[in-house]
Amino acid sequence: MRALAVLVVGSVLLAGCTTAQPSPSSTTAAPARTVVVDDVPVLSPGGLGKVRLGMTLEELQATGEVGGQLDNWPQANCPVYELKRASGWVGIEGGVAVDLRLEGGARTPEGLRFGDSQKRLKELYPAAELTPHGYTLPVAEARFYYFGFGNAGDTLSVMGVRDIGCFL
Repeated sequence: MRALAVLVVGSVLLAGCTTAQPSPSSTTAAPARTVVVDDVPVLSPGGLGKVRLGMTLEELQATGEVGGQLDNWPQANCPVYELKRASGWVGIEGGVAVDLRLEGGARTPEGLRFGDSQKRLKELYPAAELTPHGYTLPVAEARFYYFGFGNAGDTLSVMGVRDIGCFL
C-alpha cells in the first residue's frame, strides 16, 4: 500500500512538472492602431490615383484612368473627360488638367466619403470655408479642395480639387 501511495504521489508530481503553465506577464501590449484598407480611390491635393492635375491630355489618357470627352456638360467652360476609377471628370484648360470633379466612388486621405455630413467635414477639415457653392479648403498655393452638399445641404455629393474651375 505504501508503494502504491509513493507511486501515486510521484505520478502527480511528475505530471505537474511536465505540464507547462504560462507564467503571468507583468508587461502589457500597446493597443493596436486600426487602419482601414480599402480599394476606394483617394482624392488627394495632387489628383486621383494616376490622374494628376497639371498632366496633359495625352499623359492622362496614357494612365488608362481617363476616358473620352463628355459632351453632356454644357455648363463647363473647358473640355471635360470621363474618369474611369470614380464617378466624375477631369477638366482641361491651357492643355493641362486643372479640375477634378467627383460625384461618387472616392474618399479623401483623411477619410471623408460621399454621404458624409457637414459636421464630419468640419471635424476633418476645420479650416474649410463655407462659400455660396459649398466649402473650399486651400491645399497649395493656387489649388484647393471643394465640397458640395445635397439632400437639404447635409449629404456630401460632390468633391474635387482644382487649380482653375471649369464652370461658368
